[in-house]
Amino acid sequence: MLYDEWWAGKRYIRMLTCTKTCPLSHHQRLVSSRLVYKMRDGKPVLRGDLADALGLDPQTVSAATKSLVAHGLAARSGRGHVAVEPMGETASWFGRRHEGERWWECLPTYRLYPLTEQARRTRWNRGGHLTEMDNAVLWLLYSLGKGTPEVVGQANRGLKALLGCSLDTLKAAIRRLAGNGLVMARSDGFTLLAPTAEASAWWQDRKRKGTSQTQQEKHREAEEESAIDFAALVCRAYPADSRENWDFLADILGKKADVMLAGRFTRREVREYWAGVLPMLTDADRAFNFVALAWEAHWNEAVQVHGGKGVHDSCFHLLKKVTGQRLAASQRPVLIDQQ
Repeated sequence: MLYDEWWAGKRYIRMLTCTKTCPLSHHQRLVSSRLVYKMRDGKPVLRGDLADALGLDPQTVSAATKSLVAHGLAARSGRGHVAVEPMGETASWFGRRHEGERWWECLPTYRLYPLTEQARRTRWNRGGHLTEMDNAVLWLLYSLGKGTPEVVGQANRGLKALLGCSLDTLKAAIRRLAGNGLVMARSDGFTLLAPTAEASAWWQDRKRKGTSQTQQEKHREAEEESAIDFAALVCRAYPADSRENWDFLADILGKKADVMLAGRFTRREVREYWAGVLPMLTDADRAFNFVALAWEAHWNEAVQVHGGKGVHDSCFHLLKKVTGQRLAASQRPVLIDQQ
């Protein structure tokens, strides 16, 4: 994926995917996305923490939280705020949900990589390279590209509606992105371009050891970025099989993982999926038959049910469900009615 090829080591925010009917401003969407993401911590988020995490000034955060409370998407809790599940009209402001146990894990998201203070162009920093809206346009294009550099059939008016900005603002953003060698506009869409080393430095680096990250955040990032050791998964599932069988099965699993990663699954999700599926198969031979012959049908079914417009990360829970049901059904004994 382009994220791994071009943006490895960069920090990103899980931005909520909004529909064309969403009236929220970009800053309100940023704050709402952060509040939803932090629901997993089970405690309110202070406005100062929102400002630090999102690179916004306190006044902007205050205005955004007030608006979100008015829309019923946030609530005051002690000295901070918590996200509130979109219901009724506000539910239609966000993309189609995927399956999950907690509502804040079901809302679709995409990656938005925040700019550094020096690179962000504002009224106080005219020497900055890109505005906040320029950056929002760039990462929406990455999302629409679904892991490829080509964004085909996407018109400016559609982008404007998805971002909630004016057409003039959008056109200015595209001009700046093109001028900085990040995007090439075409008659039928856009092409995303690899950033130069100089341009790559405009985005924030991910925090490493020795920073203020919590142990939970460090573990999550390490798990997300680490390579998947399929040989270890296979060995653990089928300890009695030969090393030759382990290596052969691990190789084909790696190829299926490439398909899943291109479909915007995370490495953690790919690892979790196969770690759950392999023990359901009795041996490496049966696992090979499933992976080589049956898995693609499960994948296609999950993709088709979840929208038919392309693969996205919401397929994860559905793919687990489809595979679990099919494997369970195949292992049921057949009862023969003897008359």
